[in-house]
Amino acid sequence: MKLIRCRYNQFDNGHGLLPRTSLEHDLLVDIYIGQPGQGCHPLAFQLRWLKEVRHGQIDSSILDALKKLLQLAIGHDLPLERLINHFLNNPHIDGRIQHSIQFINHNDDPILQHFYNNQSGCYQQLGMNQDIDRIIDQFVSNDFIKWAYDKAITIYKQQINENDSPHAHYQLGYIYHYGLSSNGMDANKAFKYYRSAVNKNHPGAQFMLYQLYSSQKRSHTLSNCHNCYIQHHSPRDQSTDGLPSTITAVTGTLCNPTINNNNNIEQLSDNCNGHFNNLTCLDTQNITVNSTTTVTTFPTLNDNNNDLSHRYVKVIDDIQLIELKVKTYVIAAASGKGYTDAYHQLSIVYDIWPEWRDAVHRLHSQLLEIISHGNQSNQQTQHQLADTYNQLGFLTLFLNIDNTEVDNKKALLYFNKAAALGNPSGYYNIAEMYSLGYTTDITLDEEERDMIIINYRCCAAEHGHHLSQFLMGLYYTHYQEDLIKSSYYFIRSLQYGYAATLSYMTFYYLHGWGGVKQDFHRAYLYCLLSATANDYDFSITGKDNRSEAYDMLGYMHEHGLGVEINYQTSLQCYAQAARFGNLQSCCCLAKLIEKRKTNVDHHLSHSIQLYKFAATSSSCVQGYANYRLGKLYRNNQYVDICDQQLAASYFEQACSFYQQILETARPAQLYHMGIMYQYGYGTDMNKATASECYKNAINQSQQSKNIFDLYYSKKAKKRYEQLNIQT
Repeated sequence: MKLIRCRYNQFDNGHGLLPRTSLEHDLLVDIYIGQPGQGCHPLAFQLRWLKEVRHGQIDSSILDALKKLLQLAIGHDLPLERLINHFLNNPHIDGRIQHSIQFINHNDDPILQHFYNNQSGCYQQLGMNQDIDRIIDQFVSNDFIKWAYDKAITIYKQQINENDSPHAHYQLGYIYHYGLSSNGMDANKAFKYYRSAVNKNHPGAQFMLYQLYSSQKRSHTLSNCHNCYIQHHSPRDQSTDGLPSTITAVTGTLCNPTINNNNNIEQLSDNCNGHFNNLTCLDTQNITVNSTTTVTTFPTLNDNNNDLSHRYVKVIDDIQLIELKVKTYVIAAASGKGYTDAYHQLSIVYDIWPEWRDAVHRLHSQLLEIISHGNQSNQQTQHQLADTYNQLGFLTLFLNIDNTEVDNKKALLYFNKAAALGNPSGYYNIAEMYSLGYTTDITLDEEERDMIIINYRCCAAEHGHHLSQFLMGLYYTHYQEDLIKSSYYFIRSLQYGYAATLSYMTFYYLHGWGGVKQDFHRAYLYCLLSATANDYDFSITGKDNRSEAYDMLGYMHEHGLGVEINYQTSLQCYAQAARFGNLQSCCCLAKLIEKRKTNVDHHLSHSIQLYKFAATSSSCVQGYANYRLGKLYRNNQYVDICDQQLAASYFEQACSFYQQILETARPAQLYHMGIMYQYGYGTDMNKATASECYKNAINQSQQSKNIFDLYYSKKAKKRYEQLNIQT
């Protein structure tokens, strides 16, 4: 097995029902080369996953090269991995291929390698240099991160005590699985919580449960490799094995939820999320987690197996483990591709290992047999039969690598039957088929197809599919601009509190949007959980919600929103967000250092380097970063760096950027433009234009409930009044 990191390009997914990702760095994907099936491209299933989930494609020259290498390997009875290795080390290789792919340091165990590759910092992906890395890392506090997870543990245990929340069980399992809190790793606790969540049909737990089982072969490999322990936040639903329902078509009118007024939102919030109402666990002091909790004991690895007992609960036969994982991967992936990485992992192992391919085909045959016997003997309950139809629909699509119309029709039939029998994932998967163009309704135009997708997602959401509830929340937020309906769906999806949902609810409570009452304390709770929770697939959300959560935590600690002002904690939060590549947090971190707001040693050079890094980006923060650099170099108090000519240059760049975005500028940007016009920073002094900028900032905030806009509006109002008095 060989692991290659490869660049890819995004294409338009054909409709605008999901946010588009705006990235400043190369899009990279890890691909795996092993023992592909006969007649298949070495990456056939991984390429389809990339297309369906990430809306991406790898350059055709790379794919053609890999296909030819496979043909050579078969014709000369050579291992494909060795041939690829020789090919990539050839100095005469096509430059495009050299630029686009690289080998990752290979290890015999692909599971370990999968861990290593996902632990490379997000700021590396954004192209940060080593100097920026070092500056950020000295302000990151692992103690604070552990504290945040300890808080999360307390909240999740409270939810379990109050309503036995499946998602709380799942999150606790994940935290103990990867040792993210101060309690460290505990495989037995993780297995206990995962199993409780599995019993409540949680898709994430389905995927993770048997990651705590090891095969005999892997246990021998892992016993010599302990350095894959994750120091901070493990990637979302990262697989430790690495590689390791009939209904009438919904068309026409959108099936809307009944929402009469804002009070309904508040009632729904309280009814659906009573476990969030008691916020006493969110005091700002350290929490002592009850260490006397009774934990059920499961079979564990013995101590003489090089102390792997903290990572696994049982060692079983290789084939048995593959059978178990194939079943749970299919269950998880069929529930919704955005919940976990199950679809991706299944695509990888199907591409590279014949044992996994055999297990997938056996499961497909078993599901067909169950359907046949179930229809004849009625031995299965309606719920079980619905699940079986849904899984069979997923596998039928999965194995239809040639995208034949016959198999697509079969899959659609299975999903319809699953939905008719009450499985909400059936509705979700039908929407996915329309979204990916796997239906035969070629007469539909784009608007008609989008309406069908939304209606099926709405049906899934109303039947309790939490990912669909989140997607409907996104739809009403970004494309209908109906925050009342969006909050309705987001609040319902909170029953599975993934980071993305928690992030949206943070802002709704922070600003008092969507019919919810402004509540800084509750906003802080959601923000803290968002920073520590697993998330949907990146393709669903279009952003890194952990990064955004840490940035928001920094802001709330800096300004005393829902928590006491604490600049040191604010700095640590900004640093953690910056570590994840958040450029806004880079600037906030730089300003805290510049203003000597913390007890850390004052190094103005750190602020300058952070501002410069943000200023050279294509992000919307470049204007502010250049503005701050201008202020720094203009300040006569900083004798060692004061440079009026350099200051003017940075002000000019800031002013140029703000002028380009003038029509869409927010109050913060208008405020900074006002200052530059008022004092002639980077432009001719023009107090009339400055006054107009301040006035526009004030007027914008009067129509907004955005607290960031209101903050700069107050500052703009003060300057506007002073300016008018002077004139």
